[in-house]
Amino acid sequence: MAMKITPKGEKDISKGFENLPAGEYPFTVMESGINISKSEKNKGREMCAVKLIVHGPNFDKHVYDYFADWFSEWKLKHFCEVVGLAKEYASGVVEPDENGWQDRQGFVRLAVKGKTSEYPEKNEVVDYLPEDNQTVESLSQPKAVVTATPPDSDDVPF
Repeated sequence: MAMKITPKGEKDISKGFENLPAGEYPFTVMESGINISKSEKNKGREMCAVKLIVHGPNFDKHVYDYFADWFSEWKLKHFCEVVGLAKEYASGVVEPDENGWQDRQGFVRLAVKGKTSEYPEKNEVVDYLPEDNQTVESLSQPKAVVTATPPDSDDVPF
């Protein structure tokens, strides 16, 4: 079956994807997994890889991020706090492989990384934005105990 298209001239076609302005945005994890570092210094070490769909006001943007407990460790901790994995992080075991974090959501702070000789300008994750009540530290804090006072039987409103 043929597909109908709209032919465009060279000046009418975009040569890349538009970036979101630097700022804070909601995101959804599209894919997650474990990558192996290829750098000289850390060759063979495991790191988490995520593909996010960052929800901008006018369009969504795919953004890739990588982190580990030895590389961008604040991102790993904050990511886990944001997406509800603070207990797993505190236990020392996280499971991003085979899209284990797919569809998890939260908020992210993005920047725009300038163009280099190898890559065009692109969005990059600066940090994930946990709420205070989602932090790993809050897991070790004692929870406040609230006890309800039974109503006085003489104060029944009927």
